[in-house]
Amino acid sequence: MLRLFALIVLLHLYMGWRLLPDIPFGTGGIVAIVSLLALSACVMPFGQFARGNSHSALSDHLAGAGFVAMGVFSSLLVLTLLRDVVLLAGFGASGWLTNAVSLQRLRGFSIVQISDVHVGTTIKSGILS
Repeated sequence: MLRLFALIVLLHLYMGWRLLPDIPFGTGGIVAIVSLLALSACVMPFGQFARGNSHSALSDHLAGAGFVAMGVFSSLLVLTLLRDVVLLAGFGASGWLTNAVSLQRLRGFSIVQISDVHVGTTIKSGILS
């Protein structure tokens, strides 16, 4: 578990290192984002640890917070990696790819997230009925 937590912390540090310099929110925004990344790294293991005590309401809340943090983290990690790939390809292609994937060409597109619901630790069967 210590290796998993170390990997989680390292990935959060990577995202902060890659994203924070380009965020135009000033010092207050950067402090808020660093705080959210640190909170996410600390809360994510709760999803796994709370499963051992599934009869407590507190464990349900901790598991829910951990699973939400995992979802946000995984989406942000994938987008950060994709951003780095595009920036690297754009750097290698002398700016051609960077211009081709500009925001002007993406105007009018929508992002859709499709998900399914699993009844278990965080979503009880009574909610769906």
